[in-house]
Amino acid sequence: MHPTRTLPDTTSREFVFPQPDAEGIAKTQEVYLNKVGHALTEAEAREVLSRVMRYLYVLNFPCFDTDSTQENPTTTAR
Repeated sequence: MHPTRTLPDTTSREFVFPQPDAEGIAKTQEVYLNKVGHALTEAEAREVLSRVMRYLYVLNFPCFDTDSTQENPTTTAR
């Protein structure tokens, strides 16, 4: 059985999302310019990258307390 993991309380100091660095911001500006044809300011690129990083962080953080869903006897082969 896997240990239960939950997100920390939002008021906790442990609840810190990864922050973009200068290299990531520059790469975001480059990719956005090449793919969309629009130049982003550093602040705009930081915001775009921050949102992507938060999404990926939450997406990859298991928040459930069971190993899997219960089997459905009508669809599970025995």
